[in-house]
Amino acid sequence: MTPLIDVVFLLLIFFMLSSTFLKFSKISVTAGPNGEGGATDKATISVLRFGDNDVLLIDGRPISHSKLIETLNGLKQSGKTKLVIKPRDGITVQHILGVLERSKRSTLKDIVLVREE
Repeated sequence: MTPLIDVVFLLLIFFMLSSTFLKFSKISVTAGPNGEGGATDKATISVLRFGDNDVLLIDGRPISHSKLIETLNGLKQSGKTKLVIKPRDGITVQHILGVLERSKRSTLKDIVLVREE
């Protein structure tokens, strides 16, 4: 017969090896009211869309994920004050949150996530 302490250690090892250790982080997102927003100068807005093959499009120009922060910092220097992120159908939430998290690390701080209907 197996001693109880052996069984306890086997269970402990089993649960330690079978559990996953992930670092969870959070992104604060504030929801605005539905309906029409206030008037905004369109010259100060940039639109980020998700293209095919994991390419991002900012104002129609393709950029890679590795150049996102650098590109957004350049937009801020050129007078853009707001970034509108418009995900397309089929994009995963993880992909959207990854772009949103990287966008928040740029100097452009007014970032809006919208969905098209």
